[in-house]
Amino acid sequence: MREWLLMQAHLQQDYVDSHNAEHLLEIIEAAYGESVTTGLMLCKAFCETGELPKLEAKASSLLAYSTLSCEQRASIYFFLSQARWRAEDRIGARRAYELYLSLINEEEAVAYEALTTQS
Repeated sequence: MREWLLMQAHLQQDYVDSHNAEHLLEIIEAAYGESVTTGLMLCKAFCETGELPKLEAKASSLLAYSTLSCEQRASIYFFLSQARWRAEDRIGARRAYELYLSLINEEEAVAYEALTTQS
């Protein structure tokens, strides 16, 4: 049932309304507990709806997970940069975007190293 609800939230987020997705994701978290998947989807919804305080709170809780990949951390900082830019916090947006870029570059460096060591 959880997976079906997540799929419905994803469809709402991408094709209908981020507010609907946000409410559905909050219900999923209340019923099934927090997870990285729902957290990342909520970050995207909060970014799209401009709810910076909720986004920052969710980002902080997600960044506390030690199991996040570089890609997942990068996506959180990307959402933060976009939301802060829309809130006219240019300095905060730049900081978040720089963290996003550093994580993307780190991921690319790891991928490149993996490719060159296989040859």
